[in-house]
Amino acid sequence: MIKVGFQLRFPIYMANIIKVLLFRDETDLACYLTAFYEIQVDELMIQEAIDSDYYKWLNYVWAFRKNYVVEASGHREVNLHDLFDYIINACKKYNESGRTDKHNGMKISQELEKVCKWKLAYHHHEELAEAYKDPDEVIDEDDNILKALLTHMED
Repeated sequence: MIKVGFQLRFPIYMANIIKVLLFRDETDLACYLTAFYEIQVDELMIQEAIDSDYYKWLNYVWAFRKNYVVEASGHREVNLHDLFDYIINACKKYNESGRTDKHNGMKISQELEKVCKWKLAYHHHEELAEAYKDPDEVIDEDDNILKALLTHMED
């Protein structure tokens, strides 16, 4: 019974460990744990990572396809379009707050550029097309970096 309870809560425990590691600026270890263990990412973790400039960790979240958040209705994928929304909102909040811990504030274009430099090799569309045996049948436009940039007028 205890083993089952631990197995069910393991992703939550790992997420809490990652939060502590990021707080202590142990980004490399947080990236390693993200890559090899199941974690339960929440929206607050994503927002804190953006605020604290932990784009390397966010890169691992997307690269290892851990970009799901848990909601009352179940899991929801956070695609690049959603991530850009988080970044833009974080930049606006930061610049409106009058904080001065970052030299030039948070410029939306500079923050989005950090994501554009990830160079993710996304084969999700190819995997889905292969599963359906018809490449034209599956169109996965939700996680397209160019579409997300154009939608946010950051071309």
